[in-house]
Amino acid sequence: MKMINSIFNTTFETSIRLLLNLYLSNKKHQTLEELIISDFITIRSNEFGLSDSNLHGMNDFAFSEFPRRRELAKEAIKRLVLKKLVEVKASNGGLKYSITDSGVSVCKSFSSDYAKEYKYYSKKTNSFIENKEEIELLEMITTKATVALREE
Repeated sequence: MKMINSIFNTTFETSIRLLLNLYLSNKKHQTLEELIISDFITIRSNEFGLSDSNLHGMNDFAFSEFPRRRELAKEAIKRLVLKKLVEVKASNGGLKYSITDSGVSVCKSFSSDYAKEYKYYSKKTNSFIENKEEIELLEMITTKATVALREE
């Protein structure tokens, strides 16, 4: 399924969200999968009971977007590393990403309404996912996707 092109579905916008996630996260180093999950829950916070609305509005196909978001995130994280806003290190758990001082400076400069809203929702997401394992969060997303498909 191809996503409709918009500001919400670009590699650039995804890179901004991933950078903000690293900036706001309680974890200093994250895997790409952790970043993708956190970003998805932040955008779809209503679906997880964290808010009264979703950052990108209501969408019947929200959960079908998850695989496409992985593709965008892979490209986005590469760009962030190349621009030296994020650094990557190999660990026993795979590649881990962390924000650089330059990345922190960029995040501090974001002042748009969208950035403010994303930060607000991201903080709620961080509290929600803090004590959950990656597999538990993926199962939660899969379950919600299955329910959403049945309702269509």
